Parts: sequence; C-alpha cells; structure tokens
Amino acid sequence: MLLKSLITATIAALLIPSAMGKFMTLKKHPKTTCSGKGGPWRHYTEGVCAVLSDTDHGITASYTNSGCTLYAYGSKDCTGGRISIGDDRNQDCKNVYGKGSVMVDNCP
Repeated sequence: MLLKSLITATIAALLIPSAMGKFMTLKKHPKTTCSGKGGPWRHYTEGVCAVLSDTDHGITASYTNSGCTLYAYGSKDCTGGRISIGDDRNQDCKNVYGKGSVMVDNCP
C-alpha cells in the first residue's frame, strides 16, 4: 500500500507541472541580494500576473531550462511598461525592489 502511494505521488508530481503549461519556479526574498532563506519555491505559469508584496525585494529562479522570460511591472496588475529581469537559465538574484508585479512570458 505504501509503495502504491509513493508511486502515485511521484507520477502526480511529474504530470502536474506539464498540465499547467509553461512555467518558471521562483522564490521571493525580502532582500535585493536574495540572502537568507526566502519564501517557498512556487510555480508561476506563463501569462499569469503575480502581485508582489511590499517585502518582496528579490527573486531567484530554479534552473528548469524552460526558456521563459520573467518580466517586472511597476503596477500591481501587470499593466503598463515592463522590463525583462531574466530567465530560469540564470539563477542570479533578480532585483524587484519597488516593483508591483511580475509575469512569466515569451515561453518557446
């Protein structure tokens, strides 16, 4: 029974991200240097606006090689001008201090 549960959980973990479409796995940090633990790793799906809190000052991406680009916006609803702040092939800290939202876009 335990083995069956483990197999089911493993299969679900492999299939769920592909069902979501293209995504990036990101972690938000309270510092622009991304030092410290930061928040949990989360999937951000292409084309979905993610509102940043006032304490989200840095973001790191887990290397998934999706080819997607992460954009930052001054607004809280991903409208107006946007700037590219990187992709998931580069795991450097991305500074989002003063930004209102981010969106994963331009996935191949």
